[in-house]
Amino acid sequence: MIDSNRFIPQKIVSIYSFLVIVIVIILLITGIFQFRISSQSEKWLQTNREITDSWSRIEKLRSNLNRIRVSFALYLNDVPHFTEGTVNEFHPYKADIFKYVRDMKTVIATGNNESLLDRGIFDPHLEKLRNNFYNFFQHSLSGEQAKKTYEDIQESLFIIGSLLDSRASQLRYISRNNITAVRQNQKFNWIVLLCLTAFFLGFIFLGLWFGLRLNNRIRSIHNYLAKLETLKPLEYAENDEIKPLIDLFNTLIVELQSRTDEIETARNFLDNILESSPAAYIAADRTSGVTHCNRRASELFKCIPEEATGKQLRQLHPITAGFEKRFLEVIHENKISSFEHSALQGEETKHFSVSIFPMGMAQVIGAVIRLEDITEQKIREEQLAAANKMELVGNLIGGLAHDFNNVLGAIIGTLSIIDYYQKNNIEISNADWKEYLEIIDNSATRARDMVEGLLTISRKKKITMMPVDLKVALMHVIKICRTSFEKTIEVQVEMPDASATANCDPTQIEQVFLNLAINASHAMTIMRPAGMRHGGKLFISLRKINADKTFCEIHPLASFGEYWVVTVNDTGVGMTPETVSRIWDPFFTTKTDGKGLGLGLAMVFNIIKQHGGFVTVQSETGIGSTFNVFLPVMDMDAEGHITSDGDITTGEGTILLIEDESILSKVAQTMLSECGYHVITASDGDQGIKAWKNNRNEINLILLDLVMPVKNGAEVFKEIRETDPGLPIVLMSGFIQDPRITELLEQGAMGFLKKPFTIDSLSQTIGSILMDKKQ
Repeated sequence: MIDSNRFIPQKIVSIYSFLVIVIVIILLITGIFQFRISSQSEKWLQTNREITDSWSRIEKLRSNLNRIRVSFALYLNDVPHFTEGTVNEFHPYKADIFKYVRDMKTVIATGNNESLLDRGIFDPHLEKLRNNFYNFFQHSLSGEQAKKTYEDIQESLFIIGSLLDSRASQLRYISRNNITAVRQNQKFNWIVLLCLTAFFLGFIFLGLWFGLRLNNRIRSIHNYLAKLETLKPLEYAENDEIKPLIDLFNTLIVELQSRTDEIETARNFLDNILESSPAAYIAADRTSGVTHCNRRASELFKCIPEEATGKQLRQLHPITAGFEKRFLEVIHENKISSFEHSALQGEETKHFSVSIFPMGMAQVIGAVIRLEDITEQKIREEQLAAANKMELVGNLIGGLAHDFNNVLGAIIGTLSIIDYYQKNNIEISNADWKEYLEIIDNSATRARDMVEGLLTISRKKKITMMPVDLKVALMHVIKICRTSFEKTIEVQVEMPDASATANCDPTQIEQVFLNLAINASHAMTIMRPAGMRHGGKLFISLRKINADKTFCEIHPLASFGEYWVVTVNDTGVGMTPETVSRIWDPFFTTKTDGKGLGLGLAMVFNIIKQHGGFVTVQSETGIGSTFNVFLPVMDMDAEGHITSDGDITTGEGTILLIEDESILSKVAQTMLSECGYHVITASDGDQGIKAWKNNRNEINLILLDLVMPVKNGAEVFKEIRETDPGLPIVLMSGFIQDPRITELLEQGAMGFLKKPFTIDSLSQTIGSILMDKKQ
């Protein structure tokens, strides 16, 4: 049986409770006494104020009484006999005496009803004194009457003096009593203070003793339970004073044992969820020390959980080392961080979706990192983007082919006219020559723009976020629209005067705008019912809005701040609400007969989401549709490269031209010769190397094409750079997205010319490089 002395005696609890009740009663009694003492003290203070006031007025009365006596005595000295007619009515002491009597009445009258000077006692005597003085100073008094009045005056003066002495004695007595009461009050307060201090000290020491005793009892119970391999009910005697406590303890043990299996099942269930999850989970404490990782994390980082526990995130794996800064931000700011991360594993690039979320409610005790492999999803997105680009090209190719033939028709037709004039010896005037050359130049420029447009939407490269002027991007798209769309579609544009800068991938953002424009054109042409006339109005605008609280409530995807809004509106067939709810789904299309794959709007939604924006749509059947693209404003000017025509820059020196296309080689040679340069030509990379070796000392610059037979431009560049690293080399290519261009520019190439180029752009590029070399 368990010894009851090891537990808390109930007598200690009873004694301690009794003492607490006693102390509470003492505090209540003390509070009552203190309240009574405070009330009595207030009365004493009021009495002291009255004593002070009364004493001051007694002194004034005594002073006036003495003045009356002195003035009356002086008057009697001046008029010694009390015979009728001897009183001088204008004697100066008479006025003083009456003034002093009035002053005494005023002093008495100014006291309040609670004053120790009772007006009812003094007023009759003062009134009698005044009347006697008045009678005494009358001329009609006889000697006997004057003598009698004199005696009454002396009696009144004596009575008033006695009253003042009596009141003074009374004030001294009350003052002594107040002093005694105050001293007793102070003494009582000290006694109460000492008693309370003693009680509180005793209560504190008793509490400490009881706490130590309680701690020892609890520790003894803990030590006893620690010796038990499993929890089991405690035994006790029937007369044990802690029987209720042991009964409660035994009940808790039974309840705990009944819950153990449920807790174990729940823990195993949660462990199975974490271990079966395809995502990797890593838990870490506030110092970024790993506390747990699941099976997928162990496989990903090639470690066992026991080895990972205790390591820092930067020590676990290079991937987690890059998360440590974001991890600490989550700990300090107590908010979730989500992002994408790419890492090279072997020869393959893996893409991960990463989420870091804090653990703890009131206080953050750590955070959990969740990594999900989204490599296959990224591949599917790239395939989806490629399919969408092919759909765009397919949609544009018909219109572009028609317009391209028109361009070629203008060039070929003009050249045929010139050839006809030459064969028939017909002289062509300067004005005609100028007109023909302008036709050829404008047509060639249109053809170049169409090719660049196709390259822009079909190129494949990684997302590169940079400052982009949305106004410039839209104008590129509008130029393609006006070139390729049916002429029955009227394109209207509304743009701001200033630039509209956003952080975007220039290729993807143009793809978004072109998708929306093509969908709008289809809604006004091929999607119209049979027999209905094709055509309509395509309205494209760009404006800035400020997303305030009301705007964000209407658009849940918006955040506070400024947005650029690109609006694409058409007057096409429109859509039903059911169709609008599905337009963002991949492969959903309203176009029949295989005219669309249903990828365009899905790509629009994904691209704008990646750029931190959102898209809204309003549509009505038979009226048309309006798409609004919202992109966050970037607070800086977009970086761009503007090429403008200028004067030809002349120079001197020898230039090696390596170009495999004979026509382009001849045109470039003519341009360089007109600019003053001596030109050496080579038709492929191998001949270019030989020409460079034979004329090494004469050549000042090399103009190098990248795409050539035998040896390409990159091979020629590297071979020449190894021997002569200081020789300027300018690259040429019609493929502006060739990755070799960036690589060779980083390795020391001095410039790049995009084909086709003009004589002014060629001369300015060559001239600036040679000028810099001379300096």
